[in-house]
Amino acid sequence: PHVNFILRADGWGMADALKGYLMEMLQPHEHELVPMFVTTDVGEPLESDIQRAEEFDAVLLCYGVKIRGALAAKCEAHNVSWFQSNVIYELGDKLRDRIGSLLAPHEDFV
Repeated sequence: PHVNFILRADGWGMADALKGYLMEMLQPHEHELVPMFVTTDVGEPLESDIQRAEEFDAVLLCYGVKIRGALAAKCEAHNVSWFQSNVIYELGDKLRDRIGSLLAPHEDFV
């Protein structure tokens, strides 16, 4: 299956670093999970990001930017998974449960 992401970061360098980190994190499971980056952009998330996340069943990842009140509520209302952090490894840790649930039962996600 695919795991879809919408990335938002405080700069293009961090957006690229986050993509690289996710690809590296998922590489051992590439036969089971294919990461797809629906959109990557700089700045705080927009309502259109939440709409895309819902449409593509994507996880919205925010590095160094925040999802503000009304948009956070909209994510919750539309069952959009989202994570935000200023630490790239913390985002990876938050994703492990979501990604681990997509793996076959016999595999451990490390």
